[in-house]
Amino acid sequence: MSLVKQLQQPLWKRLRDSGADADRVLRTFGIVAPPVDVEELARALRIKVTFLPFAPWAGRIFADENSAEIQVSRLGQTPFRQRFTIAHELGHLMMHPLGEAYRPGGWHDNDPKEVEANRFAADLLMPFWMLDPIAMSYGADVPKLARMFEVSEPAMRIRLGKLAGYC
Repeated sequence: MSLVKQLQQPLWKRLRDSGADADRVLRTFGIVAPPVDVEELARALRIKVTFLPFAPWAGRIFADENSAEIQVSRLGQTPFRQRFTIAHELGHLMMHPLGEAYRPGGWHDNDPKEVEANRFAADLLMPFWMLDPIAMSYGADVPKLARMFEVSEPAMRIRLGKLAGYC
């Protein structure tokens, strides 16, 4: 593919094709401190984010070679949960085949692709290299850290457990 065609591709597609992980996505945009503005990040990647008032699922992504849209339900989701949903759908976009549906059993599912998308979301919103020094300063104050990173307290507990080697 010519350089001109490569540069015409959306940035998410170029990062995806290069095998970028959550850390590379953050570093591409110079994000080094919490909270990660995941909506703005999606927009910068040229991904449309749409919030729907009554969708019966948390989120989904539609993508082809040239465009991508993340749809997020507002129904029963806190803003922190919506942020995680956007990050989770970004994970599917970056790691899994385009055009597939990834909601076999919800976000608690043990489906390997769902687990990978959850890990990508956690890596994007609470990367260990960002969380570790802050946790060292504030201790394991889950509510405070969750507010700083704009994630749910359960998500922060899981992440701190992984950071400490308990999970």
